[in-house]
Amino acid sequence: MEGHFVPKTGQERTETGSSSVDYLIAKIRESYVAIEITKVLEVIEGFEVTALYKVSDFIRGLINLRGQVLACIDLSKHLGFELMVIDERNKFIVVSESGSDFALCVDELIGIKALDGYAFQETDKVFPEQVAKFFPSFFEQSGDMKLIMRPELFINSESLVSYRKN
Repeated sequence: MEGHFVPKTGQERTETGSSSVDYLIAKIRESYVAIEITKVLEVIEGFEVTALYKVSDFIRGLINLRGQVLACIDLSKHLGFELMVIDERNKFIVVSESGSDFALCVDELIGIKALDGYAFQETDKVFPEQVAKFFPSFFEQSGDMKLIMRPELFINSESLVSYRKN
């Protein structure tokens, strides 16, 4: 199927032909993003972010979550927007991928929705490369487009090479 995204493991077609998986839907600026619920540890808000200097602009600082230090990640620029203002009103989705946890800054939480992976389309055919880099597919329904985030693409990206533990 040209223009469609073939789902990865964990999204197998059932007898009814559905391959639905639950996603947490959030809003980053004017974009709706979806993260597979199995990658989400929790949602937090009201946390202080300690700023870091001389790091990539998408790393907004660190959050101390019950003794665990998490990088606060803002992907607004990758979606074509200005960086968020970071204050106590921010909401964060704590994402876990390949043993690495981080807090993704979001403007608003929408809810959990089951999405059919066989209805996903490839982002790189519609969006700029900077969007497709971490959001390789999207789902469109009733005029609403939801970008599907793949945290492993972010964790393994060139952007983070200099921050990896040796």
